[in-house]
Amino acid sequence: MIFQNLRRELNRLHDKLDRLDSRLDKVDVHLATYNEQLSIHIKRTELLENKVDPLAKRVIESRSVTEFLAKSAKFVAWGVSLCGGIAGIVWTLSRIL
Repeated sequence: MIFQNLRRELNRLHDKLDRLDSRLDKVDVHLATYNEQLSIHIKRTELLENKVDPLAKRVIESRSVTEFLAKSAKFVAWGVSLCGGIAGIVWTLSRIL
């Protein structure tokens, strides 16, 4: 009788271990899939980073050109304003004299 109870308990433990083992097998399959997806993701990320690097350099070049054009436009606007002011003074003086 004691041996039968012991055998039953051992069988229950064995069944539980089998279920745990099958769950671990499923986890291993998932981990393998995730590792494969991760390696694909890493490759795609590297490809995108390689494409972004030249774009970043172009953006920096574009910024410097844009800054130069903005400063040039300010200088031209200042020069035109100065010439307009001088022309206005000359015109006013020519009317007075």
